Amino acid sequence: MPLFTFSQSTDLPAMNWMCTQASLGDGVIAVISYYFVFYTNKKHWLSTASLVDVFLFILPGMASTIVLEHINTGFYSRWEYDPLMPIVPIIGIGLFPFLQWIVIPTMVYLASKKRAEQ
Repeated sequence: MPLFTFSQSTDLPAMNWMCTQASLGDGVIAVISYYFVFYTNKKHWLSTASLVDVFLFILPGMASTIVLEHINTGFYSRWEYDPLMPIVPIIGIGLFPFLQWIVIPTMVYLASKKRAEQ
């Protein structure tokens, strides 16, 4: 993976397992984010969402990513960022893990809204 590095002692199956766990975790975070708005606001929120709803959809993913990236790059040292990975100032995590929780939920919202308008 071009933007992440693993220790020399990490073999390919271990790298694959760490990536699989991270991807599954992202899926769980996305479901939690959806239901966070679903239960705190309204059941059909995607078709009638306000900017506040979209922010509430993005918030759990952002918060989880900040915490989990610090745990996995710091405490557990499961991976590190390659020098090519831009780091977000102040929060100290990689730009792309951070951006995924802005871009993907926004795309889900826009696609759902477009579908609801049909």
